[in-house]
Amino acid sequence: MILLPVPTVLEAAYLVAAPARIPADPTALVEDRWSSLPWPDEPPPVGLRIRETGADDPALAPVLEIVCCGECSPELEPLFPLLSGRSSHLLVTCAAPPGWPPLHLWAGSHAVDAVAAVSGGVRVDVDAARLLPDPWRPPPLAAVGDFGVARWIRVEASGERDGLGLRTLGLARLGVPELRVGEPGGLGPKAGEAAWWTHVLHGLAQVLVTRLFTDVACYPGRGSRAVPAELTVTAADIAAAEARPAGSDPSVREPVGLSLRYEVSRGGAQRFIVGRVF
Repeated sequence: MILLPVPTVLEAAYLVAAPARIPADPTALVEDRWSSLPWPDEPPPVGLRIRETGADDPALAPVLEIVCCGECSPELEPLFPLLSGRSSHLLVTCAAPPGWPPLHLWAGSHAVDAVAAVSGGVRVDVDAARLLPDPWRPPPLAAVGDFGVARWIRVEASGERDGLGLRTLGLARLGVPELRVGEPGGLGPKAGEAAWWTHVLHGLAQVLVTRLFTDVACYPGRGSRAVPAELTVTAADIAAAEARPAGSDPSVREPVGLSLRYEVSRGGAQRFIVGRVF
C-alpha cells in the first residue's frame, strides 16, 4: 500500500487570455451566475478569486512551458504570443475541500466562461494546459457515477530517446498525484501505443479519483489515505472516465494490471510512475 496525504483544500486555475478589456471589478461579472448555478445541494463554501495577471506570474509557468513545446501541444501554438507577450490576462482560481462533488472545477469553469463572455479573450485551462471550448459549460454534477474524469484532465505524449513519455495534466487538482508512463531517457511506450495508454490512464485516473471520493466520504478529516501499489483497470473504468457506453471502444477489452510507484519532487509535486503488470 502507498500512504498519500489528503490535502485540506484543492484549487483549480483558469485563464481568460488577452481579454478585450479589463473590468474594474471582474468578480462582479460572475456574481449573478454564481448565485444561480444549479448546485448539487446547498451552495457550499467555494472560494473564488479573479485577478489581473501577466506572463511573469509563476501561476502561468506550467502552461507556458507546455505552450513553448511545439511537439508536446501543437494545438496550443497560437497561444504563445498571447501568453508570453505584454498582454494582461484575467486569472480565475476556485478552491474547495477535496471529495465529492469537485465544485472548484465545475464552478470555476462556469466563472471563467462568464468572465470571457463579458470581457472577451481566450479561455484556457491552466492546470491541464489546454484551450477550452467557447462556451465552456459542463453539465451539473449529479452523482459520483456520472463523473467522467477525462473531461477534466489531459494526457500529454512527448518523444523520449527509447519511446514515448506520457503524463496526465490536471489530475492533481482533484487530490490525486499526476500519472506518468515512461521516464525521461528510459524505456517508454512505443509511438503506436500512445492511444491505448491514453485510454488506460483515463481509466486509472477514474479508479483513483473514485477511491478518493469514497475515502473522504467515509473518513472525513483524516489526513492520509492508503492506495494499493497495484490496481486493475477495466473497460468499464475507461468508459466511465470518458463518459461513453461500456464496450463502445474495442481498443481495451481485457483488464489491465498496473503498478504504481509514488514520487514527490523537491517542489512538493506528487506523481505516480505507472507500469504494466499484465
